[in-house]
Amino acid sequence: MEITIVKKTENPTLARFEIDLKLAYIGTATPSKEDLKKEIAKHEKTAEDTVIINSIYNAFGEGSASAHVTIYKSKADLDRVEPQPKKEAPKQGEDANEERADVKQEGS
Repeated sequence: MEITIVKKTENPTLARFEIDLKLAYIGTATPSKEDLKKEIAKHEKTAEDTVIINSIYNAFGEGSASAHVTIYKSKADLDRVEPQPKKEAPKQGEDANEERADVKQEGS
């Protein structure tokens, strides 16, 4: 996979770099986000856990793609800025059904 940086912008307010890339991967499948993250970390000499792949757009049949990537200066900066995944809340219907079953058993 060949990586070419099209545009690199520093955003000092958020302690990050925003990079637009062109990828060439002729003869193979479109690289996954994890593969691309490893390659970019190696290319930019930074840690993998500070790299966020925002998007990958492939060109049909050409073996090339464009990507938008954000690289934070540290893991702490990434945690401060990027939204954290929400914890899964139990489904409302499942809890209600279990409570109703308990009430029916006690009442019988």
